[in-house]
Amino acid sequence: MTASTRFSLSTILSIVFSLLALSALAQDKQVAAPSAVALAMELHSGDAYRIADAIGHIPRNGTKEGMAEFRRSVDPLVADGLIAALEDQLDELLSTYEGNYDAYPIEDLLDPLMFFVAALEDERTIPLLLDCSQFGGEASLALGAFGPRIFPVILDYIESSERTVEEIKGGFLALTRTVERLRPLDSSTHATLRKLSIRYLQGYTPEYLKNDSSAYTINRMVMNLASSLGDADLKPMVAAFASKHPGFVEMYLERWYDGPSGAVQQDQIDLND
Repeated sequence: MTASTRFSLSTILSIVFSLLALSALAQDKQVAAPSAVALAMELHSGDAYRIADAIGHIPRNGTKEGMAEFRRSVDPLVADGLIAALEDQLDELLSTYEGNYDAYPIEDLLDPLMFFVAALEDERTIPLLLDCSQFGGEASLALGAFGPRIFPVILDYIESSERTVEEIKGGFLALTRTVERLRPLDSSTHATLRKLSIRYLQGYTPEYLKNDSSAYTINRMVMNLASSLGDADLKPMVAAFASKHPGFVEMYLERWYDGPSGAVQQDQIDLND
C-alpha cells in the first residue's frame, strides 16, 4: 500500500468520523429541552399524557434551595402552564374518576404538579392548593409558606357549607400541617384554633357529617390539630376524646406536641390527667 493510499484512507476515515460527530450533535439538538413556549403549550393542552411528558423536562429538586432556585428561574409562561395543568387534572380526577386517585390513568401525575405549583409560592394558587389538600402531598404542606395570614383563609374554607366532606378533610390536614410548620403561633391564632378544637372535642357535629360515615376521619383530623397545638389545657380533653375511639389513644401519644422542639414526649403524657 503506497503512502498516498494510506493518506487517502486516513482522510476518508477522518471525514467519516467528522460526519458521525456532526450527526450525533444534530441528534442532541433534536432531543434538547423544549423551549418555555413549547412547554407552556403542552401544559395547557389538557391532555394528561402530554402534560406528563412536559413536566418530565422540568428539573425537580425537593430541597429548600432547589425549590428556591426553581422559583427564581422558572419562566412565567411555564409557571402559568403548571397552574393550568393542575387545575385541569384536578377537575378531571374529581369529575371523571370521582376523586378515586387509584383509578387515575397516569400514576403520580398529580404529585409532581402539586410539587411544582406549591414551589411557586404564588398567592393565586392558594384556592387550588386547598382543593388539592384532600389528596395530601405537597399541597397540604405548602400553605405555611404564606405565613400566619393563611390561617383565616383555611378556616373559612373548612367552615364553608359549599365544601364536600373530602375537601373538609383536606382543609383540616392543611390546617394541622400549617400549624406544624409555623409554630409557635401568636396568641390570637392559637386561641382561635384552640376554640375550634374544643368545639369539636366537646361533641360538635357539623351538618355535613350528621349522616356521613366520614365523621370518624374528620374527628381524627381534629384530634391531630388539637395535639399539634401543644396546649396543656387540651391534653385531658384530647385524651378523653381519644379513649372513645379505637386507635385514637396511640395516635394521641404519637402526635402530641410538647414544645418548640416538636419532640414527642410519650413518657410524659398521662392519659388520666
